[in-house]
Amino acid sequence: MKEAGQASVSVNVLGKVQVRGTVSNIDDFIKYCNEAEDNRRDETTFKDWINKANALVDLNVYYNNSSASSAQCKMLASAYRAYDGTRWEAAPALFFNDGTSYSFESFFDENTFRHVTDNFETLMEDFEDLFK
Repeated sequence: MKEAGQASVSVNVLGKVQVRGTVSNIDDFIKYCNEAEDNRRDETTFKDWINKANALVDLNVYYNNSSASSAQCKMLASAYRAYDGTRWEAAPALFFNDGTSYSFESFFDENTFRHVTDNFETLMEDFEDLFK
């Protein structure tokens, strides 16, 4: 198995939106997300693991190359009803400075941001392939 340490991220979307930062330990981030998934029926345990994963993430969103961050990228825990009860899932989300948060899925709707959505999905698939 490959080991991964810190990862630095720098994405620039047409000079309008930049995402920059680090994940301090990729191996632990993946481990914590997997532990959360294994506990998706237990809200408290699930959220504890997601909080541990988020503590490793320092990714910020900037507009127009500003030096001031407008939002942070972290995992957002949310509940959904399954046939056999409530389950929890985590999704990448934007946490804005005013306290609001939106999952990538709700913020980057497919009609308005189709190209961005496609590129993000490809990026995530490529990232997952690195660790298979």
